[in-house]
Amino acid sequence: MSVRIDVDLGERSYPVVIDGGLSLAAHKQIAGLRPDRIFAIFDAQLFVLHGKAITRDLKKGGVPVELLSLPISESSKSRKTVDEIHDWLLSGRISRSDLIIACGGGVTTDLVGYAAATILRGVSWGVVPTTLIGMIDAAIGGKTGVNHWSAKNAIGAFWQPKFVYAYTPFLSTLDARQVNAGVGELVKYAGLIGEPLVSAAKALVIGGIEADPKRWEKLIAVAATYKAALVSEDERDVGVRQYLNLGHTFAHGIEQSLGYGKLLHGEAVSLGLLAAIYLSGWTISGAAAKLAVYRLLVQMAITCIPQHKVNVNKALTAMQLDKKRCGKDVHFVLLKRPGRPVLATDVGSREVRQALEESLQYYRMNGGRCVADTRY
Repeated sequence: MSVRIDVDLGERSYPVVIDGGLSLAAHKQIAGLRPDRIFAIFDAQLFVLHGKAITRDLKKGGVPVELLSLPISESSKSRKTVDEIHDWLLSGRISRSDLIIACGGGVTTDLVGYAAATILRGVSWGVVPTTLIGMIDAAIGGKTGVNHWSAKNAIGAFWQPKFVYAYTPFLSTLDARQVNAGVGELVKYAGLIGEPLVSAAKALVIGGIEADPKRWEKLIAVAATYKAALVSEDERDVGVRQYLNLGHTFAHGIEQSLGYGKLLHGEAVSLGLLAAIYLSGWTISGAAAKLAVYRLLVQMAITCIPQHKVNVNKALTAMQLDKKRCGKDVHFVLLKRPGRPVLATDVGSREVRQALEESLQYYRMNGGRCVADTRY
């Protein structure tokens, strides 16, 4: 079974294919593109698990395939790593008639997409996302880039892929931490879309990644369809696409303050969602009863997050450099209720601090291990 979702951007339109079949079929997405060569770039951990299978499938199209495997993590999402990719592409004499393919999770997509956008001023690329967070979010929409020491994703470009091919059987090889990180983004979509996604996400979170692959496929399709629609309407992230940043302003501040790589992005998003929902006007005690998204976050029980003390002052400073700000105003996506996001810019600094501190405390009291450190 496969589902096709179209991102409608005129001449930059492309398909998102969610495939739960018995065998890979990424080569079918390449057939109509007719590249001279394929430059496939893999996350090293993924390459060990699935590199041979993906490479074998790509070669079915009869196009020569060049391979690069790199150790990729949030801490390596930098200009240095992009330079390594550029060096490899140029040593292989890449041309604009070739195709670059990113194989891996969200960090791989961001890195490889940015390399594709900036090599020879833009070379076509495609994505084979292999993590939950990649399939429902990172691979769709053409946002590419790297981190700067002062701000998350501060350097990058919009560069739409030619296709996104999500083969859901890859999810069965994810470890628990990667699954939970993906669920952080999934819960974001539950907040944005509302019911029935909240209930569906809750059932799958409780059952685990292996509970029912077909239900996971349907849920991924719902999230991908929602994102594709917002990207089609607002490619450059100046309007409704900003709703997809629910929880991310806090999350990016937390990631930067701890040092990139201490938390997986989806883990930070889970913490950011708690803060964003608190900032939306729900008290912590009342939210659990009134807002099912809160309960879902707690039920995720992300006890595999390493224990960290979040320096609130550092996180708040990083949030002031958030790339989505307009002038001096930091934008926050808030929820009136599940399925009803709003964009707010007139939020006081005292309220933002309180939301971050209270949500971290609430998370710690419910089994999590991150805590606010306000001594500095």
